Amino acid sequence: PEVPADEKKGEDLASTTDSLPFELPVLDGYYSLAVEALKNHPDLVDNLRTSRTTRGVSFKDILRPALENKGHRMMKVAGLAAGDVECYSTFRPLFEEVLQLRYGDIVKNAVANDMQACPRASPLPRLIFSPSISSASDTAASLELRLSRNIAQFRFPTACGHDERREIERVLVDILEGLSADDPFLAGATYFPLAGSESYPARPGGMTLTEQVELEQARVLFYEPTSTIAISSGLARDYPDARGVFFGPGGSFYAWINEEDHIVLGLKQEGVDVDMALKKLMSLEAMLEAALRQHGLCFAKDDKWGYLTSTPSNVGTALFGSVTIPLPKASKQSDLRQRFRDLHLCANPSTSSGDAWVVSVNETFGMTPEKQLTTMLQGCQELLDYEAGLEA
Repeated sequence: PEVPADEKKGEDLASTTDSLPFELPVLDGYYSLAVEALKNHPDLVDNLRTSRTTRGVSFKDILRPALENKGHRMMKVAGLAAGDVECYSTFRPLFEEVLQLRYGDIVKNAVANDMQACPRASPLPRLIFSPSISSASDTAASLELRLSRNIAQFRFPTACGHDERREIERVLVDILEGLSADDPFLAGATYFPLAGSESYPARPGGMTLTEQVELEQARVLFYEPTSTIAISSGLARDYPDARGVFFGPGGSFYAWINEEDHIVLGLKQEGVDVDMALKKLMSLEAMLEAALRQHGLCFAKDDKWGYLTSTPSNVGTALFGSVTIPLPKASKQSDLRQRFRDLHLCANPSTSSGDAWVVSVNETFGMTPEKQLTTMLQGCQELLDYEAGLEA
């Protein structure tokens, strides 16, 4: 479909900004991977400052998160916001430098199809719990997988205009409703526009307060961006218009529409059968992509870098996976957080249990979904073995 022209309401960043002035603002005291890349390679500014994608996203637009947030020297975010699929080619030298600062030489050595889900001879590892944990019903483990995708023929949520965002919502919801009629796993799922949204004719005003509470209790609701990074990236424009959650009565599948990316496919379940969950999620993604192709659309993807997202931090598999595991004994040990770091895991205390931790990996580049989740599961198993040793 033809991308709608910009309108005054929800006017995109690219239509309201000029290219960068000849000199960058003084970057002293600003910390992000993008700022570091520009300091290391000043020629990037001269080479890219007047560039725009064919949909109008400028060099200044993609740099807004870096230029409008000082950041932290010890925790550098990417500092870039891709406005469409072309940003990754038009501004490729800068994106490549940022990804290389994040992942190292694997970026320049990336080869085609590195990040595709592929048939495998053996299933993903299964976690083995000690008898005391496996018999405790109040510390049951759980998992969540989220897969982010953008449609190549539209600007990303960081840059799309008002009508464009509504068209993305219409296309995706129509497809999901069609899939829910054909797939028993999605049976009964329906679309809940965020409260206050007027974009979806069947639900003017969006979801009710009761529905909002239900989605909050199911932990599948997302909220208006409040961080300065998200706001400067353009994610808060026209909020909450054309944003919502596709959710079913079973409570395990959900999809976010126009959150940070065009669509996020999510799967939550009790237990930690990650292998089965990944197969189901990839099957749903394949059905969604097949339906998109019938509309002349496809997912935003790079032959070497994988799936393309609004923030380059998620490029590659664009998959988030986490498992919640009980660690009652280990939680009392002073070295637990160091163990997480040594295993290259991210971990936060579970909000539902003081003895459980939500464990994930935040590396998505240069690997298949299977490798990404195997790394997470192997680390979790080491933590569970450590827990079992403390019980002995």
